[in-house]
Amino acid sequence: MSDIIVDDPNNGVREPWSERHLIQAIVLLEDAYSFRSITHKLSPTNILKLYRLYWSKWTQSFLTLIVSCQLLLIFIQYPSSFSRTSDLRKERIRLTLPCSVQLIIEFLCLMIFYIDVIIRIYLAGLNHARKKPWIISYFIVTTISMIDLIVSINLGCQKKTINIRYLLRPFYMAIISQEMKKIFNSLRKSFLQILSVTLLLGIHIYFFSVIGMILFPPAKRKDSTNDRIDEGTKYFPDFPDALINLVVLLTTANNPDVTLPAYSKNRLYIIYFAIFLTIGLYCLMTLFTVIKMNTFKEFFTTSMQNSLFRRRLAVRACFDILLECEVAPSLRTTDDTTTSLVNHEPSRSTAPMLVVTRVISGSNLPELHKRALLDILNRNNEQNGEVTWDIFSTVMLSLDVDHPKEHIEHHEYSGIWAIVQLIGASKYLTWFGNAIGLINFIVLKEHIEHHEYSGIWAIVQLIGASKYLTWFGNAIGLINFIVLVVEGGLRYHSKFFKIDIILSNVLFSFSIYYFLETILKLWSLRPKIFFKFVFNTFDASLALSLFILHIIHWSIYGTLSITINEVELDAHGTARSIWAITRIINLFIIFRTIRSMPHFTNYGIIMGTISDGMRNLKAFIGILI
Repeated sequence: MSDIIVDDPNNGVREPWSERHLIQAIVLLEDAYSFRSITHKLSPTNILKLYRLYWSKWTQSFLTLIVSCQLLLIFIQYPSSFSRTSDLRKERIRLTLPCSVQLIIEFLCLMIFYIDVIIRIYLAGLNHARKKPWIISYFIVTTISMIDLIVSINLGCQKKTINIRYLLRPFYMAIISQEMKKIFNSLRKSFLQILSVTLLLGIHIYFFSVIGMILFPPAKRKDSTNDRIDEGTKYFPDFPDALINLVVLLTTANNPDVTLPAYSKNRLYIIYFAIFLTIGLYCLMTLFTVIKMNTFKEFFTTSMQNSLFRRRLAVRACFDILLECEVAPSLRTTDDTTTSLVNHEPSRSTAPMLVVTRVISGSNLPELHKRALLDILNRNNEQNGEVTWDIFSTVMLSLDVDHPKEHIEHHEYSGIWAIVQLIGASKYLTWFGNAIGLINFIVLKEHIEHHEYSGIWAIVQLIGASKYLTWFGNAIGLINFIVLVVEGGLRYHSKFFKIDIILSNVLFSFSIYYFLETILKLWSLRPKIFFKFVFNTFDASLALSLFILHIIHWSIYGTLSITINEVELDAHGTARSIWAITRIINLFIIFRTIRSMPHFTNYGIIMGTISDGMRNLKAFIGILI
């Protein structure tokens, strides 16, 4: 590419555009097309040529080939995958590359990666490279892989069984793929929300593990033929095994293995597994997908905005470069394009048509884009061979052109159905629905006056209506649930009858607290307000049930702990003893803790998603019915 000399129509003088000047504009135009950042070196000319060569199609294809070779190398390393079957007993001898050849290939790939990261640092400049975590990670991962390879060379392929570089190989896939980088960044941003769902899933599995241990106690005799007892012996012998089996049931497709032994004994046992899988598989596990999709959607929107900003910035920088005849050398070395442009005021307000055409034609843009840019430039040029910023920006908007979607015509009805279709598609129907919703909201928000007390009773009422009492009750409920888990895990311990005396008294004290707390809230808020909220009604029913069941158990057996008669009763069928029913109902105390989760940001999003899903599901089921 040679220099260009054109006549200035305003001053009547000839102005030169050097080769470096043109290459700078071409590089910025290519950055705009590829959504690349312009924070890289723009001088001298050999750096610009190296930059264009590095980001050329052939160079990037070569790097993709090297990364593919690095990833596919695992198939020919020991143990090789080149065999008809994966059974080592049938084919002991497999096609495997010699150790020296494997190490040489890995060494060459890592050296190319080293050269690649050094070129990236050199082109971006050390100051800007420090601010890019992917480049820093690229260098660190390559260094660790090289050190591990050197250790393998000294020890040999067979002696060194732990290879850290094998675990780091997928990182190179993210280096050459912008989509993989976006996925990693979205995972990093959604980590807290995923952790929140994981905690909910853990509570769900804990809850049903304890219920399963109560419903399916293990057999006392190993030669028992009772299907339900065999179910407990195999899948619910203790708390750790029950927990693991339910995790496997939730994450794999072995439903018949766990569910059929109990289902063959009693069809009603399917209710336990149906509720467990419905909540865990179709609610909580689906939330993982919802969170990832929602986070990636937000991250994708932000990424598109940043990409568009980088394109606009590169287009503006390209035009500012074209306004300069000769780019004056900076007084100090800089790697920032913006600094170079700010230090030197432009001497023109328009760029010559010949120079702009030369820049577009000399770029590595696809031919279709080149022709589109030149056609729009020729149609909009009315300044006698001069291109203004308005014309230049209009021309560059063609880089963002997207083909509009075809209009989908609606099916047209006739007769009375045409009128119904017109009403259903009308905006006035939507307005009418919004008005009805507003009236409904106003009715629901009707103010209800509290009865105010005075003196010491006012303080008691304030405590009963306080949110801190609710939070304290939620903490008590969490401790209660932990005690239930401990009791379930020790149920088949040799000294369980002695231990259960203490645990039963603790659980009874919790039920007394729930009963007194419900009475206090009912008195403070008044029944009209108290029963207005579903959770208050649930707490009252739960507290009353627990208190009555404990009193009935105490009056019948004279103790709060489990008795031998109840153990024998549960061993012959479903958990029918008062002790087992009390423990199952007590497990629902965990909902007191779940109730407070919407007050936290991440849990609020999750609980809101569940609530919205239930409301939408209600309408959907109504349509189906």
